[in-house]
Amino acid sequence: MYYRSKLDFWVVGFWIGTSSTLITGIINGNSVAIILGIIVAATGCWFILTTGYALGEHSLTIKTGPFRKILTYSDIKRIRKSRTFQSAPAIAIDRLEIVYGDDMKHVLISPVHQNDFLLQLKKRCHQMTIEGVFN
Repeated sequence: MYYRSKLDFWVVGFWIGTSSTLITGIINGNSVAIILGIIVAATGCWFILTTGYALGEHSLTIKTGPFRKILTYSDIKRIRKSRTFQSAPAIAIDRLEIVYGDDMKHVLISPVHQNDFLLQLKKRCHQMTIEGVFN
């Protein structure tokens, strides 16, 4: 099963701001602004369009842009809600923090349908504990 990332308004605002830099550069003939605008807009599109989470047979695959992280279900310890601006493969502030591995690393994700995602993840990851209240 594949879950896309939620998309918050601040990301859309950032993308519009970047696009306006590109448009201003085109109008003014500023080649530096045009190049930077294209690079930032293209990179933003790439991340927005590719950020998602796939529940496979034995693992959760987290993808964003050129990055990929694979968590085997047996490594996942717990999951809880989080609202942080910390850098993560998530395009929304309404996030889930997954703690995994013996050294208790964590990753933040923001699937569109969190409750369904949690239900499907729990079916595959029986040892995982869910902290907090989920509606």
